[in-house]
Amino acid sequence: MPDTGRQQTGVPWLIIVLAGLLTAQLAGLAFRHLIEPRMQLEPLPSYVQELRGHDLPDLTGLMAVNGPDAVLELAAPTVLVAFLLPDCPACERARPALEQLVTDNPDTLGLLGIFPEPAARIAAYGADFPTFVDPDGQLFREFGAASVPLILVAQGGRVVHQSVGWSDEVRTELINALVIPG
Repeated sequence: MPDTGRQQTGVPWLIIVLAGLLTAQLAGLAFRHLIEPRMQLEPLPSYVQELRGHDLPDLTGLMAVNGPDAVLELAAPTVLVAFLLPDCPACERARPALEQLVTDNPDTLGLLGIFPEPAARIAAYGADFPTFVDPDGQLFREFGAASVPLILVAQGGRVVHQSVGWSDEVRTELINALVIPG
C-alpha cells in the first residue's frame, strides 16, 4: 500500500511554488502594461535636451556599421534618428516598429540608428536599417541621450518631434508626428 502521507506533503509545496511563479508573472505583466507606459509618457526628463524646433547637429562623423553613409539617409524628406543600445529592452521593442515604418514609406522616410557601442555589438543587434557608431559618444552627449530609445523626427533638417522610451502610446505619438509628404 502506497504511503499517502508523502504525496500529501509534496502537493502543498507544489501549489506554493506554482502560486509564487504565477504571482511573479502577473506582477511583471502589470508593470509592463500599467506602470511602465505611464512612466514613459511623462514630459522629457530634465537631463534630456529639448530639441524640437532646432536643426539636427552634424551627423557626418558617424562610422557606418551597415547601410549607406549618414548623409544619404538624411536626404529623405522625413528622417527618424534613433539613439539606441543593443541590450536595451525598450530599444528591442521599438526596432520592429521603426523598421516597419521605413518599409512602408521607403521613398519618403529615412532612418538612422545611432549606437555608442563597438561595431561588432551593433552588427549582432540585427537591425534592418542603417546603423552607425558614435565612436566617442559625442552625439549622445550633444543630444542628451541619457535615456534610450531617444527618437527624433526631422523634416528639412529640423527636429519636429522627440520621444524617450517606448510604449504603444509613444509609437502612436511617433506615427502622428510623421507628416510624410505623399
